[in-house]
Amino acid sequence: MAKIDMTGLTAAIPEAVQSMSDLIKKEAFTYGDLMQLVTLVPDVSYAKKIGFLGKLAAIGKTKSGTTCTLNTVTATVPTTESTWDPTEWDTRLVLCKDDIEGTIAMKTLKNGVESFDLTGTDYIKAFTDALIEAINEMYFRMVWVSDTDAAGTDDSPAGYITAGVDLDLVNMIDGLWKRARTAIATDTTQHIDIPANDEITTVAQDAAFTTALALTYSKNLFFNAPLRIRNKMKRDGYIAYCTQAYFDKLLSNFQTFDLESMRKTLEDGAEALMINGIPFVAVPEWDEMIETYEDQGAYYRDPFRCIVYAKNNALVGVPSVSTWGEFDAFYDRTDKKVYIDLDDKIDALFLQSDMIMVAI
Repeated sequence: MAKIDMTGLTAAIPEAVQSMSDLIKKEAFTYGDLMQLVTLVPDVSYAKKIGFLGKLAAIGKTKSGTTCTLNTVTATVPTTESTWDPTEWDTRLVLCKDDIEGTIAMKTLKNGVESFDLTGTDYIKAFTDALIEAINEMYFRMVWVSDTDAAGTDDSPAGYITAGVDLDLVNMIDGLWKRARTAIATDTTQHIDIPANDEITTVAQDAAFTTALALTYSKNLFFNAPLRIRNKMKRDGYIAYCTQAYFDKLLSNFQTFDLESMRKTLEDGAEALMINGIPFVAVPEWDEMIETYEDQGAYYRDPFRCIVYAKNNALVGVPSVSTWGEFDAFYDRTDKKVYIDLDDKIDALFLQSDMIMVAI
């Protein structure tokens, strides 16, 4: 059964919470907007290819001796492709009046036999408010953390997923961090190595990732990038998204200077720190997910991360944009329960995985 657990509230009068409207959502549970980081693509409901046209080969040669004969140049446009492979996911939540007997939520119920129908009550409103936030967190997890090869640290063979985590939460698709790791394994020039991530305690990781190194790595994400990427970084709206842990160390470099010249507010309202003309933006949701799903015991898996890309290169495919995040809530008069159903498909990929830079 799904419910709001009221056991965390005191029953003493007059200190007790008196109504559902007295319950205030904790700010710590608020997730940001995934759409600031990715581009949503509709009509992705089955496995299919995405074709991409490259750049025409070089043309233009010194004219030959005769004016009536032009140089014939063999020039081709290369093509590459990515593959959508959306995976189905679903969830059913069941709410029952019996689960809130003896709590303040009883005040929100309808009368008589209709009391079983929780729809339209303050209780269901509070629950669906929490559900909407959970859906946002779910999409963050699917898009960024998912790994079809996921295994727990306590599995055999061992993986990197926090011990005890239900793997069905994280093995749906190959998310963008998995795809980024695959890209830098293919082309190491797209990778800035952060040795501090390899330390085996959180204290050692934090000590090894100095503020000076954070600035060096951030500069190298531009200066060490292959020219095909570097030439587009400023022109095509690339943004360096990083964990809050990474961003805090980077920001510490400028605490004694006038930060106004370094800071910029992006069009979506995100606060950025400008390095070599590239906005660096913290994504604290990544830190939360790393701590939740990639806890290695004494340390976290790669807490210091940064990835530079153009938003239109990071794609999330769904069957329909109009049903993105939609759920169906209904009351069944036969079994006197409220059901909330979610059902959809999803996939995530970089259209051009060779056009990203990763520090990890």
